[in-house]
Amino acid sequence: MPDVNQLTEDTVRHTLTSDRSAPAVARQAVREAAVGLPRDLVERAELAISEIVTNSVRHGTDPASAIDLVVERGSGRLMVWVRDGGRSSAPANSDVGGFGLAIVASVADEFAIDEGDGWTVRVAFTSRVVGRRRDDS
Repeated sequence: MPDVNQLTEDTVRHTLTSDRSAPAVARQAVREAAVGLPRDLVERAELAISEIVTNSVRHGTDPASAIDLVVERGSGRLMVWVRDGGRSSAPANSDVGGFGLAIVASVADEFAIDEGDGWTVRVAFTSRVVGRRRDDS
């Protein structure tokens, strides 16, 4: 997670409440930070962040703890960090869920998880659009 004292004007930080509204708030933060970036990148970032924040809400040990979200915009690139105070591992894939991180891995260009004081998930996205289709004009 970037040092709070080192954030640039292209970086935004949000503290999310660990409740049902957190994924929607996180998606909105990503949309706001990604204005002007390619639609494919923004859609993949929104999906991944929604899954990551949902995991933080569902698997964090303290429902009253906050979730930290940092979104950094670069040239054609978006980096996102999500940190929670969770101490438990996510359950294995099952009939009732557990596929969130597999989804994240499939849509992110970079994906890493660090366990320390809670869990920090870092994802990066770049545009995958090579050319435009006629109906995208």
